Amino acid sequence: MPNVSLYYRWFEQADGRALPGSAPAEAVFERVAPLMRRAEDGAFLILPDQQRIRAGLCALAMARHAPAAPALLSLLRLPDEELDTLLGDLYLGDLPGLVYGIVGDDLDGLEALALDDSVSEFHRWEAVKALALLARDGRASRERTVAFLDRFDREQLARPDSHAWFGWEEAVLLLGLFDWEPRVRAGWAEGRRPEDAVKESADWLLMLEQARASPDDIFSIIEDHSWLATAGADDIPAMIRSLAEPQEAGAFGELTADEQDWLVRLMRSEAWQDAGGASPEEAEGYVAALAVGPGDCDPAETLRRLSRPTDTDDGPTLDRDVAAYAEDLIARDVASVRRQLEAGQPLNLEWPGDRLPAQQAWAVGFVAAVIERQGAWDALRLEEDARPYFEIIAQVAASDDVRSPREERNLRDMADGMGFSALSLYRFWRAPHRFVPFPRPIQSVKVGRNDPCPCGSGKKYKKCCGAAA
Repeated sequence: MPNVSLYYRWFEQADGRALPGSAPAEAVFERVAPLMRRAEDGAFLILPDQQRIRAGLCALAMARHAPAAPALLSLLRLPDEELDTLLGDLYLGDLPGLVYGIVGDDLDGLEALALDDSVSEFHRWEAVKALALLARDGRASRERTVAFLDRFDREQLARPDSHAWFGWEEAVLLLGLFDWEPRVRAGWAEGRRPEDAVKESADWLLMLEQARASPDDIFSIIEDHSWLATAGADDIPAMIRSLAEPQEAGAFGELTADEQDWLVRLMRSEAWQDAGGASPEEAEGYVAALAVGPGDCDPAETLRRLSRPTDTDDGPTLDRDVAAYAEDLIARDVASVRRQLEAGQPLNLEWPGDRLPAQQAWAVGFVAAVIERQGAWDALRLEEDARPYFEIIAQVAASDDVRSPREERNLRDMADGMGFSALSLYRFWRAPHRFVPFPRPIQSVKVGRNDPCPCGSGKKYKKCCGAAA
């Protein structure tokens, strides 16, 4: 079993403070419990506080700190999206380890979680699975757990399409209840599986066959198992170890993957979206325009602009620490974009799947920033050699949803060229000695001057993105 002192050191790195020599588990819980209560109350925590909780829960699980069980069980009643935001990668696959280590002595609470239909079906899945892990390890009564699983099946204590049945089926394998195969199949016949789970049924039968042949190898058969129940001295999960290993910034000081993910989650939060705030892609375009164009970036003003569509709208209510943290990330993001452009590298505007919708949102954000600073950007209107670079971005932002195949091709070509356009505009404003005039006329996407602007402002195109162009 990995040394718990190693997990304490990782928590110290995440927390920035040393733990006392005596009763370190109590000290860890004392520091993370207030943060867990804030999260349970619906607060959106800054990334350092999220990392404190993640590292703290791992240390508490390794220390088998049972007093933290009620707090973790309460946390598991959060919706999937909120718990995913709070725990990050730890939420994906390693949740049974936390439950196994912390809640192992509170079987009543764990069973209540598994039976609570108001709880996320995925959390119920993990609760049922954790009960089986505890029974297999001798920390819970096997007889009691088998009786619970029997009741769960007979009384159908989850909806037929609930993912909680995945946990029940894995528990059957973990406890070697191979003679329950007819009960599992009977459940499938009654529709006890999500509609998209046909492949999983075949996978379960394969795992059953393997478990019958090698019952002692069950943890290698069920890949998504508890890291805490199975880890050896040299088998510490990479995602647990990574909590305390600082991510390296890129060559231009870009935000780390965790920092970028935090900003994206903030902008996809319910409060942000309800206030009409910018999408992550629009925000990325907005920040790019600030990095490219004249003037300095005021992070507080930028956050205010991104979080509300107009001056008359109320933005989301952000806690002071969240606003300050977001402003710091915005300032660093602008600086890193400028360093990248100064190095002569076009912006990378690639997204998974069909990238055009994201590119269009990026262009809308870019144009919005230009319109808000229209006075500073006025000089661009008179520059025939530079203005077309902006017109490319403006036309992508204002493109109509109804396009001919030729217009579609032109639009995609322009969207793919926006990264180079941003580089050229940066050179126009900030490195004129390296500026290269636009080489050819651009092809236009059909947008009438008197048509409503497709960016969604409600204005005519000629008085919105068309005016900026």
